[in-house]
Amino acid sequence: MDLEKKNAILTEHIRSAVNDFLLANQGNKSLVTIMRIDIAPGAREARVFFSTLPDEYLAELQRFLEKHVREISAILKKNYRVDRIPKLIFLPENNPLSKGD
Repeated sequence: MDLEKKNAILTEHIRSAVNDFLLANQGNKSLVTIMRIDIAPGAREARVFFSTLPDEYLAELQRFLEKHVREISAILKKNYRVDRIPKLIFLPENNPLSKGD
């Protein structure tokens, strides 16, 4: 399997794991959308860009996701058979790092 296909599969697995975690734990404070996921070379890390409605929950959601990164990684490992779990970095879509690499 080529690298592009592996990254596409990993991206969808990460998206699903984050969504699973949020559905089970976040409540209904805001609407959350995973905008995109950028996988670093070698799958060492994955930047997960998200947005919320209303916008004032962006910082709160980022802290929440960072606090629970181990639980999200555990979901990824258990439910999606990921060989190598990348370091997950959560960033609001309006973050300066989100404007392309």
